[in-house]
Amino acid sequence: MSDWQRAQVEINQHQISYLRTGGDKPPIILLHGFTEDSSTWGEVAAALAANYDLIMPDTIGHGESSRLPADGAIDPLQDLTRFIEALGLQKTAIIGHSMGAALAAEFTAQNPEKVAVLVLEEVPWFNPASPPEIPQQALAANNPAAIKKLSESNLQEALSYSQEHHPTWNEAAHNAWAGSKIRFDAEWFKASWKPQTNWEEIAAKIKCPTLIISGQAAYGGILSAAVVTKLLKIIPASEWSNIAGAGHFVHYDKPIPYIETVMEFLKRKYPVKKA
Repeated sequence: MSDWQRAQVEINQHQISYLRTGGDKPPIILLHGFTEDSSTWGEVAAALAANYDLIMPDTIGHGESSRLPADGAIDPLQDLTRFIEALGLQKTAIIGHSMGAALAAEFTAQNPEKVAVLVLEEVPWFNPASPPEIPQQALAANNPAAIKKLSESNLQEALSYSQEHHPTWNEAAHNAWAGSKIRFDAEWFKASWKPQTNWEEIAAKIKCPTLIISGQAAYGGILSAAVVTKLLKIIPASEWSNIAGAGHFVHYDKPIPYIETVMEFLKRKYPVKKA
């Protein structure tokens, strides 16, 4: 990880910071979830970096990217589009978690020619008729007041919170998650932008091979089997992996099964061309 490069791109008068592993390899963009940042992909990126050029941007208001403007007017989807253009990527794979998965799906729907394969981890799409039964503890930890309090805490306080609420995580996961929370700009709750909710329309425009990864509601997973079943019918080249014992943070809860699942999918659908 020591040779990974951090750089910035100016987009819409603000800076988007990103980590990049580099090398003459097929590119993959990894998009983090809400209140997280590029550092939370560390374990996944370390496993994939031998074969792929991994690009991990911080969404505005997250990580080392610019804070929100005073009027709260932001457009992360437009930022992502211009970010990919600025890097000169003609075609890329995209892996997204939660909010990042929603952004990845929206970008792919609008730019199908630019995305080779797509991985959607716990994409926050819901079926009002059968909402997921999320544990109360998980709901309480993600309300605006709790998130704002974490963003104003110090690293040790955030670490203690992480260790208390996620006792199965490894040390690297705790450090990355806690660090991302104190770098989050809580002004996001005043932002004008919201993810699209017309997910069936978005999914219908996705044509590339797509891996859908979900956790389990008992552990805090939010992507229901009912929604996944619809997605498998709507997206022609889609497949599903439900990882046992994982909640919403699948790549933290069960990193080894997650990485193995993603690597196997990439090997089939986005193989590295041998010299």
